[in-house]
Amino acid sequence: MAEDSTLSEVYQTIRQTATQSQRFVVIDRHQQVRGIVRLSTLIAYSDQTTRLSTVLADHSYPYISTESTLKAAIELMNHNSVDMLAVVSADPLTVCIVDYADVFSAYQVSAQEITLREKHLSVRRGLRRRLAY
Repeated sequence: MAEDSTLSEVYQTIRQTATQSQRFVVIDRHQQVRGIVRLSTLIAYSDQTTRLSTVLADHSYPYISTESTLKAAIELMNHNSVDMLAVVSADPLTVCIVDYADVFSAYQVSAQEITLREKHLSVRRGLRRRLAY
């Protein structure tokens, strides 16, 4: 969604695309990410001529690079008291939105991979010990 769009235009786009999304990435006229907004936040504004840039000024969610760590994502959400943020790649047109559940899920997968690697290493060590005798 473009930041200079009015809420009326945003609702029309949502209806036309029949999206089920509750969260939207807002971009500026240079295709750079400005932030993300929730549908519930948009609905709270009664004036349909309000621009997304105004909504962003009141309810801005930060964004982070794909090169950032999971820890940096958690710290950014904590620092800004938000529960989601946009993740932007080097190509600014590639964007996704993550929340705490996504980050913790990635941590869990990472922890499981480390545990599996440790198990493999301990099996190898045990095998080496047996071979050494």
